[in-house]
Amino acid sequence: TLGIGFRLGLLARFSDAFAIGVSYRHGAPLDLTGTGTVERLVTGNAQLDNKLAATYPPQGVPFAVDATLPARLAGGFSYTWNDWTFAGELALERWASFGSLAVAFEDEPDLTTVLAREYEDTYPIRIGIERRVNHAWTVRAGYANEPSPMPTSSSQRLARGIRTRRPER
Repeated sequence: TLGIGFRLGLLARFSDAFAIGVSYRHGAPLDLTGTGTVERLVTGNAQLDNKLAATYPPQGVPFAVDATLPARLAGGFSYTWNDWTFAGELALERWASFGSLAVAFEDEPDLTTVLAREYEDTYPIRIGIERRVNHAWTVRAGYANEPSPMPTSSSQRLARGIRTRRPER
């Protein structure tokens, strides 16, 4: 099935040094189909192992999943001062609209399930700094707080980097 989504963006450059922007990514429908297999691990309990072997077939089982990826609205800025550039972004990711995930197994209706998700909207924040050392070297550092849409879970990252450019000939 063809799913269509879109992105919109607007960048306003107030000077050579300062710019702000906003972007919007529409929630896009996603239809996945394929073949799934279950790798059974032996538990040592014969009764349980036999029940799992009877429930989950050893061959691949066709499946289908219909979902809609969440919409995302973001705003950011960049400011350059001499050899320094500062940048940041704040976003809203609409995971609460994701709802549940239905996984349908065509040949094994007993395996069909709906995974209820209590996703929450997230507000990721990213900030960074860059210093141009000379024409060949740039040093960067940044911080990102990326909350998980799952309740009570998040990820924070610290990044750093060095970039070098080859001299132009």
